[in-house]
Amino acid sequence: MYDPHDTPAAPHPTHRPSTAAHSHHDVASGAVKPLRRGSVLVVHPDEPFWETASRARAKILSIFEAERLEGTVCLESAARLHGARVMAQSQSVDIITSWKPNGLKRRPCPRRPARVPSRDASPAERRRLLEARPIVRHHMPLAAGDVVDHDGLRVTSPERTILDCARFLQPDRALAVVDSLFAVVVGAGDHPWDHRRRIEAACAELRRRLLARLEEWAGQRGYRRAQAVLLAATAMSQSVWESEARRLCLASGITPPQVQVPVRGADGGMYFADLGWLLVRLLLEVDGEVKLAVDPDGEMRRRIAREEAIREAGFDVLRLTPEDLRDSRAAVRRIWDALPPSARDASPITALLTTHERDSGGLRPSAGARTHT
Repeated sequence: MYDPHDTPAAPHPTHRPSTAAHSHHDVASGAVKPLRRGSVLVVHPDEPFWETASRARAKILSIFEAERLEGTVCLESAARLHGARVMAQSQSVDIITSWKPNGLKRRPCPRRPARVPSRDASPAERRRLLEARPIVRHHMPLAAGDVVDHDGLRVTSPERTILDCARFLQPDRALAVVDSLFAVVVGAGDHPWDHRRRIEAACAELRRRLLARLEEWAGQRGYRRAQAVLLAATAMSQSVWESEARRLCLASGITPPQVQVPVRGADGGMYFADLGWLLVRLLLEVDGEVKLAVDPDGEMRRRIAREEAIREAGFDVLRLTPEDLRDSRAAVRRIWDALPPSARDASPITALLTTHERDSGGLRPSAGARTHT
């Protein structure tokens, strides 16, 4: 999570560092990343993308605060400030302004030679250009109670952030961040299974308030999607990829899995599977990337011992990685094939399909088709 105290102080708005010290070659090679006029970020060649994006976002936030730009931090930018996880690491900062940005005329400025003019760009290229903006401005009304102070920054409140993310983000990103914000709001902590009843009761009350507030936007853009996301959200999810695996099940007509399923292993230990269907004794584990990066050998030994104890207790275990889940259709096919017909006859929640998934015919596997291994 971004912490303003860990971020170097931004330069005074009247004395920005010049980008002239960095050559066009540095920018073209990717060694230097322009963020905003007069501000650049030096990119370390061996640094993971998400760390570069996190540093860029922190620097943009510091510039935003130092220059006293008008606006309220919102959407995933606000979610991260509240301590939530997000699926897509972006360097952009979203803000809500009281004026419409598209009504302003941009002052002339030099255009990078390789940049395609927006009017000539394809839809995909235009989306890429928009996503590359350091500060993305939105215009929408905010009630007084929708804004909180976060170390001097105006930020949408956790509940308003949930509603905005549920309405305006694609369902995969929306459910991931909303699950995490639910956990933040109800205080789920690192071991939510220890307080399941309290957390589920708090989630039910939070969901009731949010659905009632959502009626303000009935019939408007994102209303149906937001309803589906709020009804599917839980504070029990431990990662964005667990949330994504659950979304794929709901959107394809697979019986909704239980979350953080308690299982007594053959060794007597109590384990909690990420997702599962107890009636058919199938558990779904989503292998995290972070634990493997920190202690790969130790984590693999623990996984093997845990899975052996669970299998010996009479459960089947299906493992998926984040890379598997990025191919949504193939991931659904693997889950579908592992379940009996009785556990995959639910109605798909089509409001949880992304635009790409909907345009390609949905996620429900066709009859007779099976995965070839």
